[in-house]
Amino acid sequence: MSKKWSLYNISLARGVLMGISALLIAFFHCYSYKFGSGLLGDIFLYMRKTGNIGVDIFLILSAIGLYFSFSKDDNIKKFYKKRVIRILPSFLIVGAIYYLYRGVNVKDFINNMLLISFYINGNRDFWYFSLIIVLYLLYPILHKIIDKYDIWGLLSLLFITVLGTILLYNFDYTLYQRIEIALTRVPIFIIGIYLGKSVLNKEEIPVYSMFIFLVIFIISNLLLFGFH
Repeated sequence: MSKKWSLYNISLARGVLMGISALLIAFFHCYSYKFGSGLLGDIFLYMRKTGNIGVDIFLILSAIGLYFSFSKDDNIKKFYKKRVIRILPSFLIVGAIYYLYRGVNVKDFINNMLLISFYINGNRDFWYFSLIIVLYLLYPILHKIIDKYDIWGLLSLLFITVLGTILLYNFDYTLYQRIEIALTRVPIFIIGIYLGKSVLNKEEIPVYSMFIFLVIFIISNLLLFGFH
């Protein structure tokens, strides 16, 4: 009998995974830093090239946390209030200081602080906030679909998302280029919601499947980025 691994371990290790993803994102933004030669330098360089996967980890963990929260209390008004209190004050303070320091004009300042400049002109200064707010707004609907229809709900949402992305790419490529960094990560968030359901139910998977996933992940990343 093969040993099983409980998906609930993801929830137990959430803080550690958040820390790892933060480090990966930090490495990714070290554009000008020279890591040197040798094996250690190659490893750091690889982490810099693939570090943006830290954002995907954040989205998955965020979706799992939202599933736990909304399953305990599905009051939409309370849900939105909690999300606003959690993210907006920090952004408003940091964003205001940042844009005042840069000396942007009044119109751009307002658009930036409303987080709509990302969609209007592709300003990526705080693109993650622009994305996560939209995902928070849509979350109650996404949650109910996946909760009710399970795997078919997941597949339907992924199909709609991918189809919408393809249509946007073909009919408004300019807009697609502007928001591609966020749009292409929506499926990750949706998968995270479904994973949240499995984590909450403490579903188990064979241990060997974790190793298979890890091997596939490492090989795919090496093929995409490699060491140069």
